Amino acid sequence: MRQMFTMIVECCENMVLALAHPTGQECEVKDLFVRFKNDIIASCAFGVRIKSFLDKQNVFFRYGKDLTDFGRLKVFLKMMGYQMFPTLMAWLEIDIFDRKHVQFFTDLFRRSFQEREQHGLCLIFFLAGFDTIATLMSFIVYEVTMTPEIQHRLYDEILQVSEALDGKSLTYDALQGMHYLDMVVSETLRKWPPAPSTDRQCNQDFMVTDERDNVEIIISKGGTVSIPIAGQHHDPKFYLDPDRFDPEQVKAIVYHLLLNFEFKRTDRTPVPVQLAKGFTPLRVENGIHRFDPERFNDENKHKIPLGAYLPFGIGPRNCIASRFALMEVKAIVYHLLLHYEFTRSERTPVPLKLAKGFISMKAEKGIYLHLSPRNAE
Repeated sequence: MRQMFTMIVECCENMVLALAHPTGQECEVKDLFVRFKNDIIASCAFGVRIKSFLDKQNVFFRYGKDLTDFGRLKVFLKMMGYQMFPTLMAWLEIDIFDRKHVQFFTDLFRRSFQEREQHGLCLIFFLAGFDTIATLMSFIVYEVTMTPEIQHRLYDEILQVSEALDGKSLTYDALQGMHYLDMVVSETLRKWPPAPSTDRQCNQDFMVTDERDNVEIIISKGGTVSIPIAGQHHDPKFYLDPDRFDPEQVKAIVYHLLLNFEFKRTDRTPVPVQLAKGFTPLRVENGIHRFDPERFNDENKHKIPLGAYLPFGIGPRNCIASRFALMEVKAIVYHLLLHYEFTRSERTPVPLKLAKGFISMKAEKGIYLHLSPRNAE
């Protein structure tokens, strides 16, 4: 893990340099993070260096996007086929993924590491992390943009670590000591889990009982159990008021605003205020009122019941690359917030709407944010 961290830091520093702009710029952050993730996997899993911010249409990037596009109709039909007729699909030798894409990455790995035979594992590593981790990074920067006080507190921690490093590159140990960064990432994983649901196959008959040990249902051996991760992450039984309006946070903001500014009517001040028509008139609900990293501080995180927090699954079949994923996510957040301040742009989606369809969790129309260099202040 420590050996790969050096390569991750190198990719982070390359991304910061590629984004350099004297006055800042608006970016669709999902595209940025997909390119960053592309470079990480190419370097750590396949042993090749690819700068996707310079060569924007490199074959590794193009094939990677195609391979992880699970919203395509033919991929959907194949996956449904394996769910309903697994024996038949295997007998027909129908692959879920396009063979030319799989063959490309297999050949690439063989050429880079001819003495190793784990090319299949590297392909799984690529599929599992190419899009989902980029999506997680997008949600993190969106949330800290929508909650400036959280972004400022996180920047303070990042700045302290940077000053302690005295101009040196970020180290693995320094990253592991960043507690507030860990809280922000954990809360993002709660609110926006990369996999909204998962499933497991029961390997023996199992009785599910209620609180009084009365048998509710029996899951037969071989049965498939679907686990609604997103539902559990927003269940008030596990997380105190997951969608609450937090008056203490708002009170602090109002205090500082009124301490420094006087508010007056303008010619366009609406009197009386009229709510927008539609299904979701309260547009602030996806802002500061729902994102609370304090759920994962040292005092509160132990109160979360086992099994109520499943961003990477649980048990022997949980995500094998969860530690690596957290390491790279935290590293890029460190480097970006150290050099840039994130603010809303005209195209920032408020509230954030999720895309529909048979795809992983992602924003409907992308996430556009403005990046302002901190050294320009």
